[in-house]
Parts: sequence; structure tokens; C-alpha cells
Amino acid sequence: LGADKRIQCGLELAISLMAPLHELTTPLDKISLLQDVATAINTAVEDGKKKGTVPSSLTLSADDLLPLYIFVLINARPRHIYTNAVLLSYFGGVGLTGSESGFHVANLMAS
Repeated sequence: LGADKRIQCGLELAISLMAPLHELTTPLDKISLLQDVATAINTAVEDGKKKGTVPSSLTLSADDLLPLYIFVLINARPRHIYTNAVLLSYFGGVGLTGSESGFHVANLMAS
């Protein structure tokens, strides 16, 4: 999907976290879940470094994160993903632009 080919790590936790996105009712809960998913992806990459399945010199960039995020979304198959993305872009809170929360919403929209 465009991620660095050297990234070989287990994303099962991120997938299981993403699956119930549609069940959450508030934008804040949804954004919190997206942050947890991004943390799980980062943790999986760090664990891969420790296990030797990801090169220790590799630094996870936004260019690597987006394809991994897409992989997680495809495998998690949350329902109403576009509706959730639009909901978050409109009601995710004031000041999303330039914030960490805004970054996660933008990744969801791009995915």
C-alpha cells in the first residue's frame, strides 16, 4: 500500500481498536479511538524493531503511517467510515487544524 517494505509488524491490536469506530457516539470518543489506533501502530513498529522484523534505524514517518492506517482500516472494516470521517471533520471540535487530533482526522479522511 505504499509503506516502507521493511516494515513487517503485527497490527492486530490497531485493527481490533479501529473496528468499533461506528459504535462510538461522540466525536471526542471517536478522536480518542483514532489516537489509540495511531499509538497501537507506533507500538507495533517499535515492537517490530525489538523483534528484528523492522530495521532499528527506521523512523516511522507520516508517509509510512498513512499506508499502515489504510491497512488497518481495510482489515478492521468499520461500518459507515465515510460518515464518521465527515462527522469528525465538522464536529471534531474547534482548532482541529494543526493539532494532533486534526492529524488523526486528516489521516482518516485521506484513508
